[in-house]
Amino acid sequence: MEKGNVSIKKIYKSVFGEPLFQKGFVIDKKYGWFMKVVGEDVLQYFRLKSDQADSRGKKAFFVEMGMVSMYIKAIDKDTLVYNAKRAYTLMTPKEGSTSYRFEYDSGNISDATARMKEALGEAENVFFPCTDAVTDLNSYLEYCKAYKNYALSYATRFVDDSLILIVSSNHDDFEDVFERELNVRRESYFENGIIDENSEEYKRLRYCVIDLIAGERDKVYADKELYSAALEEAKRRKEANLEMLREMEVIS
Repeated sequence: MEKGNVSIKKIYKSVFGEPLFQKGFVIDKKYGWFMKVVGEDVLQYFRLKSDQADSRGKKAFFVEMGMVSMYIKAIDKDTLVYNAKRAYTLMTPKEGSTSYRFEYDSGNISDATARMKEALGEAENVFFPCTDAVTDLNSYLEYCKAYKNYALSYATRFVDDSLILIVSSNHDDFEDVFERELNVRRESYFENGIIDENSEEYKRLRYCVIDLIAGERDKVYADKELYSAALEEAKRRKEANLEMLREMEVIS
């Protein structure tokens, strides 16, 4: 066992560095995270988060993955941390959470390195396929529909990532997303396995997926002034966010 002062950040960068550098990620100059811009429309990133361990004499960490578009209001730390959090998605720790937690002996470099390699293994199984699959704005939209459809709500207010619906000229009805969410809730929250179409739960879920996403998007399409304002705001945000990433030396 190799013992000594454990720098979990240094171990993280050592273990994750090679595979992420090969994928085109760089370490940004502001937060020290691994970041990559895909097609000038999507930012992908990995971050290390230290955490309190359950066992005495141990420490813990998460490795989180996140993605946002250039059309969010601003690329700042709060926004990036929020988008990298676990929970909010259909993923489970076994099938694809956006965060995994590992504990290690606080004074044992070998143990910390071993746990970090386990974290890399989880990332290779879950995170890397997600980032690899996102190659443009449309594939990012599919990622959002699968794992964070809440971010597509309120397009009339230009909230979160909802402007990508307008920029990508999306016209999906989101019925598949609604049905998937419905099935998850049948299994997870209702003992009888059925959500009646007249129930408040059913109506609320349909409202959140169909009305707040597709419905709000269609209101933008139907209003010429609002549509023009949406495209103008999308352009402004993209330029500002790309400039921020240049300052962070993520892109040149």
